[in-house]
Amino acid sequence: MIVITQKKKNDRDIPAQKTAETSITGKVMGENGEPIAGATVRVKGTGLLVITDRNGRFSLPDVKPDQMLHIAYVGFIPVEVPANPTVTVTLLRSESILDEAVAIAYGTTTRRFNTGSVAKISAKEIESQPVSNPLAAMIGRVPGADVIQNNGVPGSTFSIQIRGKNSLAQGSEPLFIIDGVPFAPGNTNIAMQNSVSNGLSPFSSINPNDIESIEVLKDADATAIYGSRGANGVVLISTKKGKAGATKLNIRHGQGYSDIAKKIKMLSTQQYMELREEAFRNDNITPSSTPGNDSYAPDLLLWDKNRYTDLRKLIVGQAAQSMNTAANLSGGSDKTQFLIGGSFNRESTVFTGDSRYKKGTVNLNINHRALKDRLEVAFSANYSLESNRLFNGNALYYSNLPPNLPELYNADGSLNWSQNGASFYNPIAFTRKEFNSYRKNLITRMQLSYSILKDLNIKTAFGYNDLHADERSYDPLSTQDPSGDNYEGFALYSSNSFSSWIIEPQIDYSFKRDKSNFHFTLGGSLQSTLNEAQSIKASGYANDLLLKSLAAATTLSNPFNSYAPYKYAAAFARINYNLDNKYLLNLSGRRDGSSRFGSDNKWGNFYAVGAGWIFSNENFLSGKKSTLSFGKLRTSYGITGNDQIGNYQYLDTWSTWRAYQGSTALYPSSLFNPNYGWEVNKKYEAALETAWFKERIFFNLAFFLNRSDNQLVQYILPSQTGHFSINRNFPALIENKGWESELTIKLFNKQDFGWETALNITIPKNRLLRFENLETSAYSSRYVLGESLNVIYRYKSMAVNPETGIYDFQDTNGDGNLNNSDYIVLGSLDPKFYGGWSNTLRYKGFSLNTFFQFKKQTGTTILNAIYSNSQSFPGMMFNQPDIVIDRWQKPGDISTIQKISASTSSEAYGVANNYLMQSDAVLGDASFIRLKNLELSYNLPATIIRKIGAQNCTLFFQGQNLWTITGYKGWDPETQGNILAIPPLRSFTLGFTLNY
Repeated sequence: MIVITQKKKNDRDIPAQKTAETSITGKVMGENGEPIAGATVRVKGTGLLVITDRNGRFSLPDVKPDQMLHIAYVGFIPVEVPANPTVTVTLLRSESILDEAVAIAYGTTTRRFNTGSVAKISAKEIESQPVSNPLAAMIGRVPGADVIQNNGVPGSTFSIQIRGKNSLAQGSEPLFIIDGVPFAPGNTNIAMQNSVSNGLSPFSSINPNDIESIEVLKDADATAIYGSRGANGVVLISTKKGKAGATKLNIRHGQGYSDIAKKIKMLSTQQYMELREEAFRNDNITPSSTPGNDSYAPDLLLWDKNRYTDLRKLIVGQAAQSMNTAANLSGGSDKTQFLIGGSFNRESTVFTGDSRYKKGTVNLNINHRALKDRLEVAFSANYSLESNRLFNGNALYYSNLPPNLPELYNADGSLNWSQNGASFYNPIAFTRKEFNSYRKNLITRMQLSYSILKDLNIKTAFGYNDLHADERSYDPLSTQDPSGDNYEGFALYSSNSFSSWIIEPQIDYSFKRDKSNFHFTLGGSLQSTLNEAQSIKASGYANDLLLKSLAAATTLSNPFNSYAPYKYAAAFARINYNLDNKYLLNLSGRRDGSSRFGSDNKWGNFYAVGAGWIFSNENFLSGKKSTLSFGKLRTSYGITGNDQIGNYQYLDTWSTWRAYQGSTALYPSSLFNPNYGWEVNKKYEAALETAWFKERIFFNLAFFLNRSDNQLVQYILPSQTGHFSINRNFPALIENKGWESELTIKLFNKQDFGWETALNITIPKNRLLRFENLETSAYSSRYVLGESLNVIYRYKSMAVNPETGIYDFQDTNGDGNLNNSDYIVLGSLDPKFYGGWSNTLRYKGFSLNTFFQFKKQTGTTILNAIYSNSQSFPGMMFNQPDIVIDRWQKPGDISTIQKISASTSSEAYGVANNYLMQSDAVLGDASFIRLKNLELSYNLPATIIRKIGAQNCTLFFQGQNLWTITGYKGWDPETQGNILAIPPLRSFTLGFTLNY
């Protein structure tokens, strides 16, 4: 018997004494002693090969004693050993990125043999970022995925689009799957109340420290097997799992600090007074102390004109604190592996007051093999609890109040609401309101797998997801003006829940014939999802002590409830073919049935074909390995369908109306359409993947072309039909195409020093290719044929007229009137290109990681924020950003801000209110380069950590959103012209990891 253990690079196997036996038996194992099933054992120089069974064993007859065996398995380093009678081989995992395992639909593959477009973010990349939402870890790191943080407060939402917007009116979000279970709420806002701008993200319930990898599936080959659910891409999130070996304890702790990197400077009291007085002069109006008209000006006549309160600093001038602790215990034998983990996260915000956010998670994973390794049972569960005390409403709105507001507190500590008979809203009131959002999220999955034959495996997965959110907001009497018409305490109660279960049986069969490898997958999906929501307002509280008692309310109003079930069934199949590790073919198909579509159109068929050619394995390139390490051409084409349309929209729908004397009536809102069907998305891709100079340089280039047809739109109906609209399929065609490229270079890779740099860039293009009778439709002022769905189709601004001081706009058709017919195409709000650039440097025990995000785009500027609310135009009783200092004041002035006005009846107000927001004047360059992440870490010397019995200990410093290079006119180029939304915060974190 001979035992061969593969040595690391530069080591050699010690030849063993050969025998004259011609029959060989053996076993192939991994580094932890686990058997490797499916490994290829080939007799070199012959066509004789076998595949190891589920126990990693093999046998070969009639082998000559002087021959060699070549043993290989995907993801491991191949080995050659002498043909001895009994052989035991241990394969080491390949350090090549090409052999790294990649999760795909219903299985795994490697980068080397993948025919689809899959991007991967590793646990190491996620852990290098001080984020509490896994979507934040994707920003700038995935070619083709445009991820935007909508707000900087904890728990807020992110938007994500993979390879552009595919639908006119329906959802364009990808499908999210966590450990094989579809995430029931997806990426929708789960907040029922207006707790933060853009709502609350369901993904904040997932702890990034629990994630092993995030895979983003983009092309048809990767997504078509998900059918209608994968039309907009698929995001697979895999949590960490136990590994065979000694029991290990991993502890991670971090303490952080966050603030707003760029402050919006507002007018001082003196500047504000000059602005207000000038506005009244412009309108020829005398300020008055009588409320109820445009001349009302208590800030000029009744309040101290020298008093100043920095309201923006008062409201959002705090430093946010964060703390995150996580621990994992894992280990096991070759039969059973386990992982038990938990974490606790606490964050505050930059808002004044008690607005903390807390989250606790538990992660459990168990994997067990039995019955001579025929049966495998895998169970995972992830549970989280969240508490969010953000304020109900947007507190930043109050930062625009006059800077000379009277004293905010009375002598007894109560809030002041008036001075000299003039009432005002006290901006401190929001800190005394109470908002609580409690969320529970459970994701659990069990998979049973049984090997009937050596290469035939059956398995069934059962998944369940339940997310429940309760929201309570309380507005006590102490937060309201006693002189107001509705002086009473009130409370809002709401809940929103998503529950989903899925069952997916599956059969896998593999076999090899000579140089051909086949793998067949056949399965089905049965899924049910339910979304229930309800809310009610309780009011009439005369005492704040009774505010949390629903029974003490004198009035219950605004009742709302919804019940939205969704059922889905599908059958799918896939065939993988590999010929001599050179030629790859992947065929997949799915038949979908969905309750979201009409009775005549509930089923759809979707398919894809992907092919690859690893040309670097061809004989004519065998001598070029020192230069070209790897080269692959791949292409794919397929059809998917979009079902992100809401539930039961094909039915007759009716809405309630409070009719005469409080009675309830119904009115029709949409018509029945039995032909309501799928949007169809056809995807094509071609790509080149290469590695050079012994994998020191990787370069990938991909071209994609997606076309989405049969668009689902709300079609406006004539009023005489008795209905406002009908949801129907429309022959509109949308195209998304573009280029994606990735370049990775290992500049230095020495023992004590290494430097690796990586760059990715995406150049997208979106166009509306077809829309029948667009000119006469309700969408004529919104879309333009041949242009992006985000086309800038507006009035052309001619800037501020130097003589009149009022905005001028181009009269395109020259008829003397400004209306929709004067709109012209002025560009697109789509990014021109975007991507990221990372650098990793290591020196002995130190490591430095930096990541820059960049984007070239047009966006809304600070002018959009100034003029978006018609009640707070410059000149009215609201403070303004200091950009208005450079306003037009006299004939001949050149400015981007017109003459100010205090009256809603003035010409300046009318022009700004009717035309400005529909023009390009509120748009500008929102391009930026941002130092998104920085991590500096140090591994303590072994002599130190041995004293505490640990294996290793790492100290780290992390930064987020540290520095932004931009010419953007506004607060932040990512949140853009919304000065009422907190931008992504600048964060600093110190922490350590400790492994036992």
